[in-house]
Amino acid sequence: MNHTYRHAALALTLLFLLIGQGVRAEEAPLPVITQPIARQTLAEPLTAWGSVAESSETLHFATDGLLQTIAVRDGERVVSGQPLAQLDAVLAQNQRDQAHVALRFSEKALERTRKLHAKGIVGDDQLDNASQDQALKELTLGAAEERLQRHTLRAPAAGQILRRLVDQPGPVAISTPIAVFKADSAPWRASVALAGRHLSQLALGTPVEVSVEGLAAPLAGKVERISGVAESGSGLFMVDIALTDAPTELRSGLQVRARFTLREAQGYAVPLSAFYRLEEARGLLFLTGSDGLAHRVEVQVGAFVGNAALVTTDLSAFEAVITQGQQHLKDGARVVPR
Repeated sequence: MNHTYRHAALALTLLFLLIGQGVRAEEAPLPVITQPIARQTLAEPLTAWGSVAESSETLHFATDGLLQTIAVRDGERVVSGQPLAQLDAVLAQNQRDQAHVALRFSEKALERTRKLHAKGIVGDDQLDNASQDQALKELTLGAAEERLQRHTLRAPAAGQILRRLVDQPGPVAISTPIAVFKADSAPWRASVALAGRHLSQLALGTPVEVSVEGLAAPLAGKVERISGVAESGSGLFMVDIALTDAPTELRSGLQVRARFTLREAQGYAVPLSAFYRLEEARGLLFLTGSDGLAHRVEVQVGAFVGNAALVTTDLSAFEAVITQGQQHLKDGARVVPR
């Protein structure tokens, strides 16, 4: 009898302990920090990094020859038509002078032939021959003048010599680069790298806000070119942005951050610190509602906006997201916001 009584007493004790633990568990919800959530419309941004690149052209002579002088320095401002470099033009000048003398003789001969033709001394054939000879001499002089002009490299427009590519006199060919030139009318560009998945969201003319190293205010720009081939090393695609109202102190090579506004998107702006797990387009959150429980929810992430992610999953059944304390929670745990 005593043995049966002791077993019954032990069972009752264990039952009271279990009930007590359950009561304590219900009475002691886990403290967490939450943030209210609400669906909103946000401009979905895209950020890329790169550098300033000049809209430049490489200047060449239009003929082969022996380079004599280079009349400009790196960074020098030039006006349209200003001589930049000169080839040895002695032979071309002699040819031009000879063509000019020949034209003068041909013009005088044509004048005499016209007078004789008026008096009936020479016929129409002789007058035609004299006229054709004079026209040929004009063409020859024009060609000689053009050859002579090719010996002088001139600025194609007002602008700046960014770099000299030849420093010493010597033989050059048509293909020899002489200098890198940027016209004042040509815009500065920023060149940035983007992953291929973003290219379908861009178009020529897409507005861009570009922050440039060393400049206090960002510059406005528009997408001007989208590369169709990925870079061999990184696998990224280069996008060129034409900058408007660029200041004079802008220099090639300065680092830039380009912010594209691709489209407006609807979703919930959730702090990155709230995610229990976060991958590129998916995440795991703990959310709370009116029941006082923590609900583990897998969500889709559309974009990143500053220190937050834009969650596109419908979260209308919940009131807040847990931003601190979620790392130790289980689905369905009782919580209390602090």
